[in-house]
Amino acid sequence: MNMIRTAIIGVGNCSSSLVQAVSMSHLTSLYSGLAFEKIGGYSVADIYFSAAFDVDKRKIGKDLSQAIFSEPNCTTKYVDVPSLGVTVACGALLDGVSTSLEEMVDIALESRTTNQDKIIEILKSTNTELVISYLPVGSEKAAEFYAEASLKAGCGFINCMPAKIATSERFQKLFEEKGLPLLGDDIKSQIGSTAIHRSLITLLQNKGVKIQRTYQLNIGGNTDFKNMRDPERSKGKKFTKETSLKHLFNGNTELGVGPSDYVPFLQDHKIGYIYIEGTGLLGMPFSIEMKLKVEDSPNSAGVAINAIRAAKAAIDRGQKGIIKDACPYLFKNPPIAMEEAQTFETFHAFSELTPENISSQNDAKHNNKQTA
Repeated sequence: MNMIRTAIIGVGNCSSSLVQAVSMSHLTSLYSGLAFEKIGGYSVADIYFSAAFDVDKRKIGKDLSQAIFSEPNCTTKYVDVPSLGVTVACGALLDGVSTSLEEMVDIALESRTTNQDKIIEILKSTNTELVISYLPVGSEKAAEFYAEASLKAGCGFINCMPAKIATSERFQKLFEEKGLPLLGDDIKSQIGSTAIHRSLITLLQNKGVKIQRTYQLNIGGNTDFKNMRDPERSKGKKFTKETSLKHLFNGNTELGVGPSDYVPFLQDHKIGYIYIEGTGLLGMPFSIEMKLKVEDSPNSAGVAINAIRAAKAAIDRGQKGIIKDACPYLFKNPPIAMEEAQTFETFHAFSELTPENISSQNDAKHNNKQTA
């Protein structure tokens, strides 16, 4: 099977964890942290980073193995990553760095004039098949810029941020016309506040109780949380979290969701607070309070690894446009919403298909028709 040639947009904390995990793919212990050892026949070892883009001077021009540990990245260094032979190229700035992050990012002057032609040239010359976007929250123009560049370069696109790409009818149509997969929007965490919140709500509703009000608050110390101090930048994240929960209710439940604050000493760790209040039989009141603490970037990388392999599997199968069986399990704001349990069942069935067994299934159908 071919290597999954993948380009990274934004060499931040999440990309650091993703690259570290892929570099450890020869270790069997890695798979204890993944739900799927193989997706469409692909293992983690089949992922190959072909290109990378960033706008910070301290990362541009470095090998990707070094750039992932450059400031302002603050996620844990779990392993030494060997040289990857991939030089981080200068990306396009656009709206990728908020005012609140300008003091932390050493913006390269070249990034202000980088155009799509340069990005497309690099994607084509490196034979990149997939582009995974880890742009900061609120980078709406930059997200569209890279999605368009991916289309023109003939690459599938994975949108890990809240910008409306996979949920955009325009992009859905464009990727389908080009015969390319599109996955998004806003990647879930492996152990995430939203997934746990959804599961608790579903569990309680299955027990017959009435949920009257609930909230989810999150704090963290990485650049993502500092960036989201700006209400304009954080509204996309707030929207995807709310959307992921709202469809579970009948409209009478009071809901409060959103990123809450930036606490520098937490570094790449995130703390999520979940509260649920309601009534049971005879109007018996109850409430649940929960706290989750997790390192943010490795938590995202586990899902990104699944998204990359799912996108490649879609290419092999000739699937184009949004990948309906993969997006609900992998993203907070997928084009099609599902209940949490259904997302796993659907993705599990998707993951087990390979070009070989699809061919066998088609042969069996053909034979059955001939027999009939």
